[in-house]
Amino acid sequence: MIGNPGRPSVSHTAPACPRSGWARGIAAALALVLFLGAGVALAKEKDKLPARYRDWLEKDVIYIISKEEKDSFLRLARDEDRDKFIEEFWEIRNPTPGSPVNEFKEEHYRRIAFANARFGSEWVANGWQSDRGRIYIILGPPGSRQFFTSGGQVYPIELWVWRRWTCAGGRTRNRLWKKPASSTKSWPPPTWVLAPV
Repeated sequence: MIGNPGRPSVSHTAPACPRSGWARGIAAALALVLFLGAGVALAKEKDKLPARYRDWLEKDVIYIISKEEKDSFLRLARDEDRDKFIEEFWEIRNPTPGSPVNEFKEEHYRRIAFANARFGSEWVANGWQSDRGRIYIILGPPGSRQFFTSGGQVYPIELWVWRRWTCAGGRTRNRLWKKPASSTKSWPPPTWVLAPV
């Protein structure tokens, strides 16, 4: 600041002023638009994928791929890179790395086949898309299944119980999966609930 006699001194830096509510709102809206724009861009990338990669992403690994992995896969531009990604995706999950047989991958595809054979319904054509199929693919076969017939105004119930399963982070949990076991067509479709035991 250089002073001039008879004139107030002028600072070359603007004083910090608090943001008003509308300015914060505009900043938040801009951030939301940028965030949604990135999601739309990734969705467009998914639509541009060749069918075999889109099927792998939307059918084969939909329940086990992380958001970060999916976003990384969608950013790949070449089929060679996508093939390498898929190979590494399965190798990371291989319980015996480097072995010619990936037990995790084989079990995953076995569960999909089982879900398709057993859990299709009048509401969901492909068993892997059903609630039971999704849970079966993620958790595997339940330790036990129990059926309770209806009485009065209570729907029949089918309980799936996993005595112990290990979730991400290595914590062991006990869980119970219950579904009304009605075999007649009704609306809404049977609802499943995952609850602690």
